[in-house]
Amino acid sequence: MSIPYLSLLTFLCWKDYERRLNLIRADIRLREERNEIAANLRLVQQLKNQQDHDYYLTSQLIKPFAVNSAAPDSRLQIEFFTKQKKEFEFRNEKLAIGGDLSMAHNLNFPGRKMTIIVNADAMGKSIQGAGGCLVFGAVFRAIVDRVSPQEHCEPDEWLRQMVIELQKIFETFECSMLISAFFFLIDNATGEFYSISAEHPRAVIYRTGRASFLPMQHRLLKLGMPEFDADFKINRGRLSMGDALIIGSDGRDDLLQENLTSGGSRIDTDAEKFLRTVERGAGEPIKIAREITDSGEISDDLSLVRIAYRPGKGRDAVRPAIALRTARDLATAGNTDEAENLLAQLSEMLLGRSAALAGLKLALQIHAFSLAAVFAEKLAELGCGDTLALYWSAHAHFYLGQKDRAMDELRRALPHDPQPRIREIPQLHAAA
Repeated sequence: MSIPYLSLLTFLCWKDYERRLNLIRADIRLREERNEIAANLRLVQQLKNQQDHDYYLTSQLIKPFAVNSAAPDSRLQIEFFTKQKKEFEFRNEKLAIGGDLSMAHNLNFPGRKMTIIVNADAMGKSIQGAGGCLVFGAVFRAIVDRVSPQEHCEPDEWLRQMVIELQKIFETFECSMLISAFFFLIDNATGEFYSISAEHPRAVIYRTGRASFLPMQHRLLKLGMPEFDADFKINRGRLSMGDALIIGSDGRDDLLQENLTSGGSRIDTDAEKFLRTVERGAGEPIKIAREITDSGEISDDLSLVRIAYRPGKGRDAVRPAIALRTARDLATAGNTDEAENLLAQLSEMLLGRSAALAGLKLALQIHAFSLAAVFAEKLAELGCGDTLALYWSAHAHFYLGQKDRAMDELRRALPHDPQPRIREIPQLHAAA
């Protein structure tokens, strides 16, 4: 009886031993696998740190180029907005890297102060696109810094030679590094401009609350393409007072949208949609970018440039008329703030009687009474004896709280007006 019992006990002990041994072996294998996984994770983290370090160094190299170096000018306002697709963190600092680049610099041609603005999009994203930006920015900056426009060199010819030099540099990469770009050279005083599009999305004119594409008769292929015509033509035009030019990379159009039919997503490339986006964003880069992100997921780098033209003193005789017409259109469209800004610039110009009186009436219409008073002063300086102008001036000062001055102007006007027109200003009529 004892022998079977001992045999069974021995068998059970052996099985228990095997089970424990297998557990020990499994634990050893698990520890080895954990150590291997940990080692692999450390390797991955190390590689990621090295990659982020490379991203960081490249982003720091690009940073000096991605700036608006144009000197402040009350006539020309330039704004940049850039959001690169690839974002990373390095040393607790959130950064981004990509292939979009915007730059602006002043150029002094004989008798003309001009500004060159460029919006470029290098092929590829993250490090590849950043490499193209680095080359483009370095070459562009070298051309601007090295080449001073000579007296015999016209602005359009200077622009042509710059693009040709950039093309020669990118040709050497044999299509492995291509650049789409929009070049815009503008005369700060007159608004006259020269533009070149190297397969870049169409620029948009934002005027009196409406957006439309800038007419472009001539376009180039991307810089770096072998089929390059050095005799290309340059587009010319002129910005009017109050115009804003919006330039953007193709990230503005390439939006991922949910496909309700298939359940996946699709890229919406409707270029016309951007016009409506500019209008909803009132021509402001940050607002436009917000409207873009609200309508879909951005699938590429996005950069926007806004160039607003608002000349100050000393413009030619046509400018006041353009300013008045634009301000009236803005007021009619309900954009009273922009209309008031234009009137403020108009008040600094040399004006004739009709322009000053028209500015006074429009200022009163949008309740910009302080500006109306300025235009009234201009009428007085011009020695105008128009009694209606004195009445409107009294109107402005009345609403500014200067009732004594308003009544003085009324008393000055009445003796010279056999048929008093005070009834044309009901508020003053009641006060009198």
